Amino acid sequence: MLRWTLLVALILAFASCDHSESELPEEEPEPEKQLVDFSASTQQRMEAYLDSLFREKRFNGVALAYSADSLFTTTRGFRSLRNRDSLQVNDAFQLASVSKPLTAYAILKLADQGKIHLDHLVSEYLEGFPYADVTVRMLLNHTSGLGNYTYVTDSLWGMPDSVMINDDLLREFLQGHVPIYYEPGVTFDYCNSNYALLASIIDCNTGMDFSSFMKQEVFEPLGMDSSELLNPAQKTCLDYTVQGHYPNGKHKLPFYLNGITGDKGVYSTVYDLFRFYQEWKAPKEVSSLTISKSFEHPEPSKPGQFYALGWRMKTDVEGDTLIFHNGWWRGFRTYFWWSKKEDKCFIALTNTVRGGYLKAEEILSLY
Repeated sequence: MLRWTLLVALILAFASCDHSESELPEEEPEPEKQLVDFSASTQQRMEAYLDSLFREKRFNGVALAYSADSLFTTTRGFRSLRNRDSLQVNDAFQLASVSKPLTAYAILKLADQGKIHLDHLVSEYLEGFPYADVTVRMLLNHTSGLGNYTYVTDSLWGMPDSVMINDDLLREFLQGHVPIYYEPGVTFDYCNSNYALLASIIDCNTGMDFSSFMKQEVFEPLGMDSSELLNPAQKTCLDYTVQGHYPNGKHKLPFYLNGITGDKGVYSTVYDLFRFYQEWKAPKEVSSLTISKSFEHPEPSKPGQFYALGWRMKTDVEGDTLIFHNGWWRGFRTYFWWSKKEDKCFIALTNTVRGGYLKAEEILSLY
């Protein structure tokens, strides 16, 4: 587990990279090996690149770049475009679909403990699940053939002012109300339903609700102390420091599907996600074999791209394989990219959605 210390030199180095008055929390984790700054020229390249994106209104957020033993963090823009309060490097953002690798990790941890078997039917874990031949693995790699709940819940739920939670969604599945698009196991089809159901599997088979399980079995062991799942019964998206925005700059308001988690819903920081990256690179809470096997036989998703268990993969990126996941939900765009061959990652959390997605090849070539 990672423990951080506040070294004055490191704080000053981080602060020099930020375009805000950001500072680390009083008890930030210290990496197992001493981290240093990138060279001045590398930092200047990254700063200049993000400056250009900020001027084009394509980047408003926090970024972390890491390679070997060098770390770079920076911020651009505001927590709220209405209030114009500067982002801090340790601010928490809604991760959107970058929540999926965290859900996958939770399932893999249970599989590592022999509590869940990836090739067993979902109906073994969710009593009464009527969709035959769908396995846990098919949920993880998006080959279940299930329809996307977000396309049908407006009519099924019919209560836009009442928050829908996973138990409500599970009832719709148990009643067969969500359509099937494809025969299970035949083709890849990226679908939020899969990861919402994985959260229900954890909920129904551990004696803990999904949020508590993630806190106790994922966040706390990995030192992800600034991470949590959104629980609209306790606070809405407007109660968080960082707000998601429409392209026109207005705040996104609470939405009835914010209560569905597993496919989205985690709030986290770039530092916590960096700890999560380190667990995938050098696992301590889950066996290395389980982590390694999660990338075996990934499903083709598009030419040169694949989906493993919780992660996308893109081959032949400067002779390497890029492991990544992006996210987009309610005014947030998120990016989590890392190298299969090297000890290198890039994490960006943003709260505006103007313009296209950031380009991995461009950013990773900067350092």
